[in-house]
Amino acid sequence: MVMDGWCSSQPVLGVFLMKKTNKRHDSVSAQRMRHMRIALGFDQAKQFAEWLGVEEDRWGNVERGYPLSMMLLKRLCQKYSGLSADWLLFGKTDGLSLKMAGLLL
Repeated sequence: MVMDGWCSSQPVLGVFLMKKTNKRHDSVSAQRMRHMRIALGFDQAKQFAEWLGVEEDRWGNVERGYPLSMMLLKRLCQKYSGLSADWLLFGKTDGLSLKMAGLLL
């Protein structure tokens, strides 16, 4: 629920929303990326980074809340049919396929 520039930090129907801040690190995004990795069957960030074709440190930064690069955004959407940029960036679920929503929500 959005109110006066603030959003709930609680999952609402599987959507993780965040408080508006100027912080570089986004803990809600980090939580969403970690949740996605595990839901897709990768227990270790290192394994996921290797499968994705990126440096372990780069993926680790994403799981620590650094912004998702355009390259990673494109690669994730290409590798996983049904995943949406809106979910990856903002937690919006309406672009997810039913199968992907079942895995992530």
